[in-house]
Amino acid sequence: MPDEKVLQVAILIWGCVFCAIAALCIFLSSNYDREKRRYLILMESFASLLLLMDAMAHIFSGYPGVPGSVVVRISRFLVFLLSDVVLLCFHIYVCVYLFSKRERRTLKRVKAGYVIAAAGVAFVVISQFTHWYYYIDVDNYYHRAPLYIMSILLPVAGMFIDLTLLLQYKKRVSRKLLFSMLSCIVLPAVAAAVQTFWYGMSLIEFSVGISMIIMFIVTMTELNQEMYELKHELIALRMKIEETEKNAQEAQQQKELLEGKVKELNDEIDKLLK
Repeated sequence: MPDEKVLQVAILIWGCVFCAIAALCIFLSSNYDREKRRYLILMESFASLLLLMDAMAHIFSGYPGVPGSVVVRISRFLVFLLSDVVLLCFHIYVCVYLFSKRERRTLKRVKAGYVIAAAGVAFVVISQFTHWYYYIDVDNYYHRAPLYIMSILLPVAGMFIDLTLLLQYKKRVSRKLLFSMLSCIVLPAVAAAVQTFWYGMSLIEFSVGISMIIMFIVTMTELNQEMYELKHELIALRMKIEETEKNAQEAQQQKELLEGKVKELNDEIDKLLK
């Protein structure tokens, strides 16, 4: 492979490993909302697999024989498919953060995001038989097809819907989390625009990997911040409980003292009455 391809494959594999480690770390983290945690793990896992498949596609590009043909076809198919799957997981993740289950069932833009992702997956599957998006030649090299632009426009439409949701309901998430979510939209969108005209580099996959790294770092930072705040709340609560118990002990002592004085007064009254 040329040096450029070696570098590209190395970056993809490192991104794959990082996303896999991030998914494992989130899986082992129990102090996180279960639903949010589930879709973040899925995002990181599918992104890791996406980067791995793209690396495999580059490694076996032009590899002669049946093994090369099979690996190139499977890896290219999964690259296109997983791009839409990651988009779907991100859409659900954003909606889980912004809306309640009831809102998710009623908002039209939420449903539109599902439809676009499903359409993207369906078109990728259909393109395996119609070669709308790409084709593999007899030498096992990948080539774009005339409708390749559709594989870019559909995900961009889905990301645009997520962008409108985030901007409209930005007060429902923290600034750091909003920044990380926007990076998952802006970076792939810019990469897609460049890659439409610049053929050969896996810019979209690079941008997805960078976005997942940012998402992981921000999520861990948010979790640490929440744990810090909960720890201080717990300390304050314990101090309040100790103060309450101390006041209760003092009140009990005062009560016992007053009861003693009342008893003494009752004894003196009894003596006078005798």
